[in-house]
Amino acid sequence: MRIVALRGCTHRASAYLIVDPYTAEWQLHTLSKDGVYHAVVGFPFGEEIDLTGTPVGLVLRTDEFPGD
Repeated sequence: MRIVALRGCTHRASAYLIVDPYTAEWQLHTLSKDGVYHAVVGFPFGEEIDLTGTPVGLVLRTDEFPGD
């Protein structure tokens, strides 16, 4: 799965997480403004996803996520 641009975000979604088991990678999109996420960070499975700055407020471990 490849996403070039995420549009249509709202103020209700402060973070948008994409987990792709085919590439064994995740992407976290943040800083939504004017319907677009302006910041993205992504890493392979095994790296933790820090969601402490979001309403979820936790760190998600990805070391046991299944890959393709």
